[in-house]
Amino acid sequence: MNFIRLLKTICDDEGERLAPYRDSVGIWTIGIGTTRILGVPVHEYTRPITHETAMDLAMSDIYKACIQAQTVIPNLDELSDSRQEVLVNMAYNLGGEGLRKFGKMCAAIQVGDFVQAAAEMKNSRWYVQVGARARRLTERMLVG
Repeated sequence: MNFIRLLKTICDDEGERLAPYRDSVGIWTIGIGTTRILGVPVHEYTRPITHETAMDLAMSDIYKACIQAQTVIPNLDELSDSRQEVLVNMAYNLGGEGLRKFGKMCAAIQVGDFVQAAAEMKNSRWYVQVGARARRLTERMLVG
């Protein structure tokens, strides 16, 4: 997995806002899609952060997303770097439990059926909600 490319992609996908804001589904967020700081949920009174803090939080959140993706997709390390990055990006966006809800996609990945995995990604509410990000990730899942 190319961690630098993954970090850049997630930063591009999430954007950066140094003051708390509600994301597209109403969750309080800060920085680069961070919803918790030291285990405490972000809320409207969370103090603004610096770019450096946003990057530190993003790197920590990416590490957690890597662990979550590995838990949900046991053969994650056997996939191409690009597909690993797709799944970690999804775990970053949805959390491990959200990624786990893509049961048919996960099953398709386990057997190496990336056409079906991409189809399952496309056939989801996430695909509609996330828009361009979902389209890019789905294409990367398909082509590897």
